[in-house]
Amino acid sequence: MKGIKANYRDSKNGFTIFVPSLDITGYTINLHYNIQMPSNYALYNLPYVTGFDVKDEFGNTYEMITNLTGSTTKHAAKGSFTFANIQSGTKELIITPKLYNDNEEIIFDSFEVTITK
Repeated sequence: MKGIKANYRDSKNGFTIFVPSLDITGYTINLHYNIQMPSNYALYNLPYVTGFDVKDEFGNTYEMITNLTGSTTKHAAKGSFTFANIQSGTKELIITPKLYNDNEEIIFDSFEVTITK
């Protein structure tokens, strides 16, 4: 299923994450996102790694298999994360965006996406 609308936006510590949509192809989840950074950061000096925790209504968690991130402007980036092995029968995903490094995590509010076939 292409283009499952998420329209998720949340801001923490001056960072804003926007997830417009997800694509589900077979057992693969592709999550697209944009991030706006405070003016004192740019992608090349961002002290955080962007990540997403993804689980389903059964408690299964999904590991990221690839991510692509690139800068769109000096203080913004966009990219996508791919997760594999979505369980058969899954109808709902709970997604928690985060920024993290060795010393700190910025955890954004979780959002849910309903999968319809």
